[in-house]
Amino acid sequence: MLGFFMFMLLFFKFSQLVILTFAVRVLYAVIFIAVLLFILVKSYRNAEEMVYGINKKRHPLVEWMSRKSKVLYAILVPIGSLVYFIKTVSESAGDLETKMVGSLLGVLPLICSAVLFVFLYFSGVMIRSYYLNKYSEEFRQKFGVEKEVWYGLKPFPLGDEDQAKQKSL
Repeated sequence: MLGFFMFMLLFFKFSQLVILTFAVRVLYAVIFIAVLLFILVKSYRNAEEMVYGINKKRHPLVEWMSRKSKVLYAILVPIGSLVYFIKTVSESAGDLETKMVGSLLGVLPLICSAVLFVFLYFSGVMIRSYYLNKYSEEFRQKFGVEKEVWYGLKPFPLGDEDQAKQKSL
């Protein structure tokens, strides 16, 4: 996870090199830092909730976005499509491939910021895996998993013939 985190940090710095306007570079850096801080705080709170059992509340922004997702998509998709269309038909790029790649390079830092949310998911998976391997029985009890589900069903008892075969082996 730390390798992925460092890769994303360096990839963001690389993607900043293709942005020509200083103001846009600063804006992308502010967005990246805000996303980074949000993910670090959120993953820490998720870890606390998992370890100590603190009640977990959804972030108000997440709650608002989940309620308004259809409206947001209805607004953002046409705007994004329009911006992408304008960039691809501009006369500054020579052919269609150059236009498409050039227009995608401008949002590469934002894509990098969005990929950081993968870290939020995998940090929870890593913490759960750590506790699962280190404190297996306590973990099972904390999350209320039944023994039959956790360990599987007991094998059927062996008959007299099967026991004799097993002893001879």
